[in-house]
Amino acid sequence: MSLTVFEELKSNFKARFENAPNKNNLVENEISEIERFLEPKIEHTPINALAGGSGSAPNRTSLHVFKIVVPKGLNELFALAFRYSYVEGNYSYTSLPNEPESLVQQKLMVVRQAEEFAKYYSWLKNLGAVDKPKQSTRQESVLYHKEKLLALYYLGIRFNKYENTRYAKILSLIMGESEVTTRQHLSYFHKSGNTDKKVKTEKGLKKLKFLFESLEFGEELQMVEEDLKKLKGHEFK
Repeated sequence: MSLTVFEELKSNFKARFENAPNKNNLVENEISEIERFLEPKIEHTPINALAGGSGSAPNRTSLHVFKIVVPKGLNELFALAFRYSYVEGNYSYTSLPNEPESLVQQKLMVVRQAEEFAKYYSWLKNLGAVDKPKQSTRQESVLYHKEKLLALYYLGIRFNKYENTRYAKILSLIMGESEVTTRQHLSYFHKSGNTDKKVKTEKGLKKLKFLFESLEFGEELQMVEEDLKKLKGHEFK
């Protein structure tokens, strides 16, 4: 059997995930399919041999993304190694006395595949938790007026101090916020000293840090983290 590592499983899923019309459903389906894949395999035989039939499992439509194959007869070992790897981080296989070396190597490969598959399952569970946050986490995703402006600022919109009025008009329409208040908040980005702290609050920066981390932003996250350090540095001066 060939080994499919976690990074390949993750990459294949992300390629499907990016274009999925319902991302939450895709994640939930993949998790469900993995759990079904781990169930004991049942041999289906026709009730009456004279009635014909191949004895194979009934046809079932599956939309899972992962593609791995476990050698026949080693499904139980795979499921056991998977559960140990998911809960405890790894699984140590001990070969039986007089077990053929070729079989030992095959079983070790199955264990290794189970470990990689457990990493994939864990990543999917975390991905699902990000897309369907708990109530306390959802609160961290709600952006208020100043925080919306901050998000736009870190995403690349540079507020020209000579264009505050025009910027305020269009931004207030986009955000559904007050034009007057938007213009006031914009002015804080250009004043000298530490007046930008009226917009760059610790609470707001932490919210953006959470969102950018969850959505895997790089450069934007780094800018937020740097501003958080500066803000905390001012507090101790």
